[in-house]
Amino acid sequence: MTHDSNSDLQPESSRGFRGCGPVQAIGSSNLGGWVFVSQRRNPSTASCDVARTKESQLRVVRKIGAVILSPDRRRMIVVRKRGKRVFIIPGGRPEGAESDVETLRRELKEELSVELTSSSFLSEFRELAEFNEGDLIMRVYDVGVCGEPIVDNEIEEAIWIDMTYAERGIPVGSGLSRHVVPMLRNRGDLSP
Repeated sequence: MTHDSNSDLQPESSRGFRGCGPVQAIGSSNLGGWVFVSQRRNPSTASCDVARTKESQLRVVRKIGAVILSPDRRRMIVVRKRGKRVFIIPGGRPEGAESDVETLRRELKEELSVELTSSSFLSEFRELAEFNEGDLIMRVYDVGVCGEPIVDNEIEEAIWIDMTYAERGIPVGSGLSRHVVPMLRNRGDLSP
């Protein structure tokens, strides 16, 4: 069942569905920037409400990220976009039908003025996007580069961090702190 009007739709709290308990989505429609999801009635309740979520919260952003380690593998380079407070790994969204490696090559040239010389897939993770509403799916590569990093385009600052970044008060994105840094530490990188 899909609703075409919002006459019988009730706003939903941010804590989840009211009145339905466990439910199953069976249809949706987009009304003025909100997505309304019809829910099948739970037999254990007398009524069922409708969830609504901003359309942007349903968006999935796919990005390709680069881990650039120092020669001794104790530090990694992170970047901060213009007007943002948090540092993230370099990289970005694929354009058109770009492969991951083509995306890395273009993004590293645009953001840090370096040439990609090698890449090796490390991991993929899903996290709440740092700068956009919605989910981020990040494919992360260990990369080699040629050239001295020089910030360009939307990048305002690039710095080298080690495992003491938190004690030094350097704010990093959740994907970096929850996924990338632990992965690198587990394989012996970023060690003192």
